[in-house]
Amino acid sequence: QGERVGLLGKNGAGKTTLFHILTGEMDYDAGHVSVAPGRRIGLISQIPVYPEGFTVEDVLRTAFSRLQAMAEEMEQLAARMAEGETGPEVLRRYGQLSERFEAFGGYDTDVAVNKVANGLSIDQNMRSQLFDSLSGGEKTRVALAKMLLTAPDLIILDEPTNHLDLNAIHWLEGYLAQYNGAVLIVAHDRYFLDKIVSKVIEIRQ
Repeated sequence: QGERVGLLGKNGAGKTTLFHILTGEMDYDAGHVSVAPGRRIGLISQIPVYPEGFTVEDVLRTAFSRLQAMAEEMEQLAARMAEGETGPEVLRRYGQLSERFEAFGGYDTDVAVNKVANGLSIDQNMRSQLFDSLSGGEKTRVALAKMLLTAPDLIILDEPTNHLDLNAIHWLEGYLAQYNGAVLIVAHDRYFLDKIVSKVIEIRQ
């Protein structure tokens, strides 16, 4: 936690393959991959397909599906309590959910979305557009924003600056420098790596 690692190696050395092994998308021939229970890994390996009519705003909000599920359960418990069901189990569960909802930023999702979207140059006009109408580069930028909003324990970035303008790159540098989790980056932008990483791992043969 807190480590920012640059992963370097010649083209074809296996950097992207390693990423897919870490996330469980690809099997491996030997060795072991150990991820602590409950830890989440964020990687943009391919742009997911969303329901027809989904706007960019809708896509960004899917980052909070965990919080939405908590909020729905809290509403159901609140309705039961309003009808007079005040047993210790109901009260305890509501208290647990309320604490977790607040700890995970459930009351600040609008602030989080605005911060990340503005930082990655996703303006209000773009946020109202249909996700399917975006270019490939724009979809990747939105996917990056959504992944950051999910706040995984390990962020994996494969050439993250390819689809960002200078302002967005500068913002991402600052965001990652202060990120609480771990960050693993492949990038050919040496300046970007120098601003962020504290350790370099080379893949060779």
